[in-house]
Amino acid sequence: MFSFLEDTTQPGASQGKGKPCFLKFASVDVTNPPPVQPESGDRVELRVVVNPEVLQVQYGRTVELSCTVYGGDSSTSIYWIQDEPERRYALTEPVTDNDKQVTASQITLKARITLDDASKIGKYTCMAQDGSGNSGSAVVTMEQGGHDSHPPPEYPDVVPPPSGGQGHLRIVAPDMTDGDYVEIQCEGASADDEGRIQWYFNNR
Repeated sequence: MFSFLEDTTQPGASQGKGKPCFLKFASVDVTNPPPVQPESGDRVELRVVVNPEVLQVQYGRTVELSCTVYGGDSSTSIYWIQDEPERRYALTEPVTDNDKQVTASQITLKARITLDDASKIGKYTCMAQDGSGNSGSAVVTMEQGGHDSHPPPEYPDVVPPPSGGQGHLRIVAPDMTDGDYVEIQCEGASADDEGRIQWYFNNR
């Protein structure tokens, strides 16, 4: 710490006459200078790569996403965000020891997502950030393609009883999409038929 003086004597004034003389003291602490904040221009963008950038998926299957960060270190954290159809942390399977690979020049993280809900099919972003605040991201888009793993159910033909029956039964089901909960009704049966009616799904 050091101090300096400032003479505020009015010009032309003599000692004992005229206006008085004043001295101002000021001090500056140089032992604890204020911290220097890093400028945003000092940060660099990490190079993040996902492969492939467009992924053909099927409902009900488990897909694997791979994200590689170049220039990261052991402090680099990698995580997945789902952007579409809704923004949230990706609902990935638990990570295993073999899912993250670290070398001197890159870090690779693998993640698995089970597409048991139609809302999981969409756009995902791999986010990476190191201990210095450097960050980067890359986007992968899922597109539903190929043969759907759960085709519409097939119902067996309903055959009327040989004699004295009430006619054909009719199955009523509303329009539905993947993930909907529906109620299916069987019409045309009497109370006496309850013990003889059986339900089948995919002919089983």
